[in-house]
Amino acid sequence: KKLEIIKIKNNGKKLRKSFPNPTYFIEGFFLIKLITNEHVSGLGELNPYCGSTAEIRKILKLIFYEIKNKNIKSINLQKMHNFIEKKFKNNVCVNSCIAAISQSLVDIDGKNKKKEASTLFNKSKYRSQQILAYASGGMIFENQDLNILIEEALSCKSQNFFGWKFRPPFPNKIDKHQNRIKNPPFFNLNELISFSKKLRLKLGENFKLMVDLGSRCQNIKDANYLIDALNELNFFFIEEPLPRKLSLYLKLKNKNLLAAGEHFCSAKEATNWINKKALKIIQLDTNLMDLNNIYELNGFFKRKKINFIPHNWGNLVNSSANLNLLKSLDKKDKIIEFSIYNNPYDDIFINKAFYLKKGKVCFKKYHGLGIELNNKNLKKYL
Repeated sequence: KKLEIIKIKNNGKKLRKSFPNPTYFIEGFFLIKLITNEHVSGLGELNPYCGSTAEIRKILKLIFYEIKNKNIKSINLQKMHNFIEKKFKNNVCVNSCIAAISQSLVDIDGKNKKKEASTLFNKSKYRSQQILAYASGGMIFENQDLNILIEEALSCKSQNFFGWKFRPPFPNKIDKHQNRIKNPPFFNLNELISFSKKLRLKLGENFKLMVDLGSRCQNIKDANYLIDALNELNFFFIEEPLPRKLSLYLKLKNKNLLAAGEHFCSAKEATNWINKKALKIIQLDTNLMDLNNIYELNGFFKRKKINFIPHNWGNLVNSSANLNLLKSLDKKDKIIEFSIYNNPYDDIFINKAFYLKKGKVCFKKYHGLGIELNNKNLKKYL
């Protein structure tokens, strides 16, 4: 076997002007390519904010050393995690590396068996259920008028998206994602509520509205005030109103609209939040948790009446992993996040797996994850 660790850089690729961009559009991200002795390759994508280049390379090399002489079926990623986390302080980075390896192994296994990745988890009728996409966008600076986003929302409705998610305005000098999570910037609560009322009037009662608050409410009182106001406007969910601490979420009055979990790295963390009734929608991502671990949690989610809607804000390898997992689940309503912004890295990939049509995810015929590298275009980003 061989492991290629691929650092993708922006290298001057043009981005949206005069508007905020996702941090990884600017800073890049990591891919891995695992190659077997039979020259079958599998791709994996790390969370773009999981750690430094040095940490990522050290962890991935240690994982590869442990698995390189093993058969795919004999690789136990949970044991691998327990062994490796003792050697590194950054557990998020360890989990993201394990998650990327999980994606690559599923990709290889599907190619070897000439099957799409979703069938490796579940061969039943549930795989035929449709997956609805909600549009994820709504990013502007605080010196811009929120009302300019109304056209974006109306456009998403006309394209038959399940709904539309927006964010409070960002500071004019936007900081990195990691820094915003540590020190969430202030936003005007009443201005956001006023805008939300206009949105509801323009879009009608049935179109789903969501907001990602990015942990930016200043205290419990503000969070409760905003949640009550958006609940009256029939919002579908309210994502991360407060910093990522369970103790804070337990103090909120109305938890029926709460969505969180994109930062969860383990089944233990996810089940703890759910058992303590801290949220109603869980947003796990396959770039931070092993695909198999998330699949095994689905029965627990059903018993607890928790809606699993994957966080899906990465690139095509990660998106295909999220979609294949969701496709495999015995689940009533299948919904996924879909960024509406032009990803500067899309031409790195050849997408044989899926496409979007009238707000629904449509699947092609493919093996594994169905995403390959366009090696000619890849050179521009190394």
